[in-house]
Amino acid sequence: MDGFSGHISLSVLEEARKNEIILVKLPPNSTHYLQALDVAVFGPMKKIWGNITRKFYCQSQNKSITKSVFRVLLSSIMERMHEEGTANLFNGFRATGVWPLGK
Repeated sequence: MDGFSGHISLSVLEEARKNEIILVKLPPNSTHYLQALDVAVFGPMKKIWGNITRKFYCQSQNKSITKSVFRVLLSSIMERMHEEGTANLFNGFRATGVWPLGK
């Protein structure tokens, strides 16, 4: 979470705790360091999700993704991301100057 006060409220904190979600507040002016995640993780994940759902809709009569189907599709994303390994992640942080540490 960024530092915008509207994102944090007692109800949000209670809901996160109830669902075992750990919230992390980002330090001010730090999001540019985290752009590596968009490029190296979330961008590829979004592309894989698009491919997987397109394939699902083409091969299925279903017009929506149920919770049980979502779990299966999400599992296949995680497998694909795991196959690509951590090299992509490290390269993203190298590009933003965050990795290697201390340089």
